[in-house]
Amino acid sequence: MSIVARTAVGLSGLLLAACGARTTLSVDDAATSAGGATSASASSTSAGGGGESASSSSSSEASSSTGMPPCLSDAECDDGVACTNDVCLPSGCSNMPDDAACDDGVFCTIDVCQAGTGCENTFSDSVCDDGIACTADTCDPATDSCRHEACDGMCNDGAFCNGVERCDTMVGCVAGPPACELEAACSNDSCNEASQACQHSLSGGGACLPSVRLLGAAKGGELISINPFTGSTTLIAAGAGVTHFDIALLGSRWFALDDGSNTRLVELVPMTNQVKKSFFVPPSNSLSAGPDGKLYAASDTVYRLDPDTGVSTALGMLPPGYSSSGDIAFVGQRMFISADGSCGGGLVEFDLTTGTSTLLGGDGLGCVYGLAVANGVMFILNCDGNVGTFDPTTGVAQVLSSTHQTIYGADTLP
Repeated sequence: MSIVARTAVGLSGLLLAACGARTTLSVDDAATSAGGATSASASSTSAGGGGESASSSSSSEASSSTGMPPCLSDAECDDGVACTNDVCLPSGCSNMPDDAACDDGVFCTIDVCQAGTGCENTFSDSVCDDGIACTADTCDPATDSCRHEACDGMCNDGAFCNGVERCDTMVGCVAGPPACELEAACSNDSCNEASQACQHSLSGGGACLPSVRLLGAAKGGELISINPFTGSTTLIAAGAGVTHFDIALLGSRWFALDDGSNTRLVELVPMTNQVKKSFFVPPSNSLSAGPDGKLYAASDTVYRLDPDTGVSTALGMLPPGYSSSGDIAFVGQRMFISADGSCGGGLVEFDLTTGTSTLLGGDGLGCVYGLAVANGVMFILNCDGNVGTFDPTTGVAQVLSSTHQTIYGADTLP
């Protein structure tokens, strides 16, 4: 090879090296290619090919770092859960639960959309929470409505003499009037907290007190006369070995519901425990004479009883979960039943025309076994032997006296 040729090749090699060609390409390799210019051209093409690969790799890296769009349409984000809102966002798929999409139309259920699983419809009384601490709030799926029962026991402060605390379903716990206070000029009243009993010292024989005497059926079957203002009792008839669930006067006729394997309606010779006649009647523990000349009895069902034949007619039910605690009383045409439920004692009004019942609220005393009405005033007698009054309009109960014995039923003596 001539010096000129070598010089040309050498310059060509230097130029290639300077232009960034592969530094491993030797001058001899370049010289043995099909001509210097052709080799340079081929080497240049090879270099160009290498540049395209580098560009493609850079584009791929940009795609993963800047990100190809994670999704292109909302349809790509469908998670198969009907209650989620599936949306394609720049950041990716969003599957937001929509509780409203789970509404089953049932008032008493809490409807929730759970991501991944779908709708959950759970029955809950919490939908009826009224924010009143002393009420039991329940939801009735049959009527799609709430019930708020007054739980007087939740308001009881444990003290007797400061009166009967009760639960007002609108405001919560409220205090009642002090116990034992008759506010009568002829009575000096006091309350013994230790014995939880009333004491009344009367002047003038208590002539200023209303002339009211109640008929009571005592636990042992005795019939007694009760002064509701003083708590004093007088024996009318000794027990005859049978416990009377309740006692009722229909005009001059005396009736009782007797305990036993089957409930019996018995007619008694007035002022005695002597049975004139008896009939088997549906299980009941409360009895009263109505203004229509019929007898009425109750358990969780209210019955009308024919006093001459004992034939019974079912009229309706007490509120769900309630049954009679022991007595019925009429104030004019209005019928009231003392009842027990999950929240304790309450007073129920029963509509004889429609056969429906309404829970008016707690009775304050609890375990009210006796109701009697005199001069438009409702007297209540409970299992602790306390006698008081109850206003069905306001729900206020007041303890007046203590008999110191359990009374199972009551009525008003003529």
